[in-house]
Amino acid sequence: MAGIYFLVNTGLVAAAVTLEKSLNFIEVWQKGFSWTCVNYVVGAFVAGFLVQLAGSLTPGKLSAILFSCSAVYVSCRAYVRLAKIAEGQENTQPLQADGSASRPLIESVEMQ
Repeated sequence: MAGIYFLVNTGLVAAAVTLEKSLNFIEVWQKGFSWTCVNYVVGAFVAGFLVQLAGSLTPGKLSAILFSCSAVYVSCRAYVRLAKIAEGQENTQPLQADGSASRPLIESVEMQ
């Protein structure tokens, strides 16, 4: 069921993008939506797992659910970051502990 939902949902959005921008449907779907299948599969797993629980939530089951949700979050975040880097919208410099972007070594030395 999740597979059908995934194909219909992403297919319709890819079709709309294709019609609006006059692009190839397969290319739009592969580049923009194929990676989201992980989210649909994990979401279906978590939903089915919650239905099976029906009031018997244990720490182990809760851990499995939280791990699954974390995996989806990490995969989405990684994809978005890679997409921004590919488009040149994100600085590829690592962040410091306080969240600010680190400067190249040469700039740091020159400022002192």
